[in-house]
Amino acid sequence: MATLALLRPSCSLLKTRSKRPENEVLCSLMLDEMAIMKKIEFDGKKTFGFVDIGSAVTNDGAPAATQALVFMVVCVNGSWKVPIGFFFIHGMTGKEKANLVRECLHQLGQIGIKVISLTCDGPSCHFAMLSDLGASMDPENLDPSFTHPSSGRKIFVILDVCHTLKLILCHP
Repeated sequence: MATLALLRPSCSLLKTRSKRPENEVLCSLMLDEMAIMKKIEFDGKKTFGFVDIGSAVTNDGAPAATQALVFMVVCVNGSWKVPIGFFFIHGMTGKEKANLVRECLHQLGQIGIKVISLTCDGPSCHFAMLSDLGASMDPENLDPSFTHPSSGRKIFVILDVCHTLKLILCHP
């Protein structure tokens, strides 16, 4: 399992926000993948462009990255959003994504951020991720929530409405 290292500026900002006494910080964790150009570059010291999931393992056999997987926290009782981590990937299983989500939830909990929902779009690997986390998106047995791995609270799943409509309209 890769270790999610929250981006340092984001982590500092989130710690500051969570320490304010006026109210607890309630957030939605969002994840999305974006296609990136497949390109390998060498700057004289380091090679860039290969898959990098934050494990600090350099593997000459790693494929070139074709996507960026981005995690972002959006405050639901405030007016801010902060990207907290990203990975360069070339496809990822639902189980691998579920492990990253669990690690992210754990680290956010440690700095005092209360995550109440997870928002993602609807490719099949995300349904596998949600199933691995404990949610059921099966219409016959619908339970769009799972248990937070550290606190035991329920986290609700929200599918990205715009992406879902696109899937419905473009794939009859």
